[in-house]
Amino acid sequence: MHLRGEGINADPAMAKMWFERGAEHGDRESHNGLGIIYRDALVAGTKPDLKKAVIHFTVAAEQELAEAHVNLGKHHYDRGELIQATKFFETAVRCGSPLEAYYYLGDIASRQAQTSGLLPHVVSSSCAMAVSFHKLVSERGSWDEDLLREAEIAWMSPLEHVKENAILKWWIAAERGSEVAQNNLAYILDQDKSILRLTRFSPMTPSNDTARLALTQWIRAAGQRNIDALVKVGDYYYHGLGVSGHDESTRLEKAARYYQSAADTQMSALAMWNLGWMYENGIGVPQDFYLAKRHYDLALETNSEAYLPVVLSLGKLYLRSIWHTLMGGTGGLSIWSAEEEEFEPVPVTTEPERQLEGNQPERPPQADEGREYEEDGPWYLGKAKEEFHKRRNGQPSPAPPPGEEDPIQWARDRRNAEQDRDSDFGPEDYFEGALRGGIREDDQFDDLRETFLLVFLCLLISVLLYVRTRIVERMRRDQNENQQEQQRPADLGVFPPPGDPARNDWAIIR
Repeated sequence: MHLRGEGINADPAMAKMWFERGAEHGDRESHNGLGIIYRDALVAGTKPDLKKAVIHFTVAAEQELAEAHVNLGKHHYDRGELIQATKFFETAVRCGSPLEAYYYLGDIASRQAQTSGLLPHVVSSSCAMAVSFHKLVSERGSWDEDLLREAEIAWMSPLEHVKENAILKWWIAAERGSEVAQNNLAYILDQDKSILRLTRFSPMTPSNDTARLALTQWIRAAGQRNIDALVKVGDYYYHGLGVSGHDESTRLEKAARYYQSAADTQMSALAMWNLGWMYENGIGVPQDFYLAKRHYDLALETNSEAYLPVVLSLGKLYLRSIWHTLMGGTGGLSIWSAEEEEFEPVPVTTEPERQLEGNQPERPPQADEGREYEEDGPWYLGKAKEEFHKRRNGQPSPAPPPGEEDPIQWARDRRNAEQDRDSDFGPEDYFEGALRGGIREDDQFDDLRETFLLVFLCLLISVLLYVRTRIVERMRRDQNENQQEQQRPADLGVFPPPGDPARNDWAIIR
């Protein structure tokens, strides 16, 4: 408060005194505040002391304070040490920096794209990174008005007219290019929510006009590489919602194309399962049981929660393949040997690490003169099947042409980044993850609770089995005693028992 003048007059000297007291107890915010005071010489009559500032920033950064990592990155950024600055900014992002670290990372990527002498595909990749980071800054920053926040508050209101204002604010933000607003607006207008939509039990009647508006927003979000939006666009084309002027075959081919784009990110198990089902039934793509099984397996590898649907789908796939083979068809799965050969990874020649500083030696262009790139070309019907059989026969996959970003490598890097981020924080937002303080302790508590629950269930089952065994033994004992009593002969006194010849000498009154 003394440093910023919040509620009182700004007094850097008083702020320094309180920061020093906090630093004595190891408070990371106090160390970061002292670093700012020494760096900017905020106390009257002092000079900037970068050495002391860096020491305090380092102490705060060791305690995983995002602002301290940003300040260290800015220190190296001003000195032109972009490699070290990039490391600090990336660490700040992992620690939950909501805005400033993204801006500097985008600026560094933009500078790299303007460096002369770089290969075309390096320039293209740097431009894509710069746009991605600056997009995050523009969408997260509250510049003139925070439409997303206002719309979220309005949507929580129970009044209908207030919710209509929320829709209007999301619509304005969506027209400005906000991916979050586009997703929210498309979800509200979504006509594909119920699994009973095609039956008489459907809770709603789909409107094609509203579906057309929702499809527009889904397509815009999909254009920003939103995976869920890619899947939803595929669903709309598959079910024919909001689509007009397309015959069924063209519509299904477009659905398969969007599913393939989502599956190529290696992050959507639903898209992989949908592709497997389409290859199994030959809808929108040529029928291919091997590709169907491949996509089912990939869905399970991507998300373990898809175990049950994948197992059921694989069982149905094998039965259908056997019937297809019995009826004289070709291309069925083999149940006696491995269905697919293990593919050896094709060695990919990667470029050396990018040099961010201009004084570093660059790679001579003559090293790439002998390399030939095979044009991948646009997507066409049966392309995935052809590439699958090429890999199966040992032929290397075509390399991306110069100047274009490899989508598969981008997807792998993004998935690895998501996994690294999810290890400490939630997958949605770094800032929210920082506020939550990570999910490691919650996971440990959940694991402990699940362990106690499993032990309790095992003990309960053991007690029930013991009680059941005792009851069964008692029932058997009672049954044996009843049988023995029934088999024991009755006491007839001096009268001969049945079967004795002496019984005929007795006079029996009829």
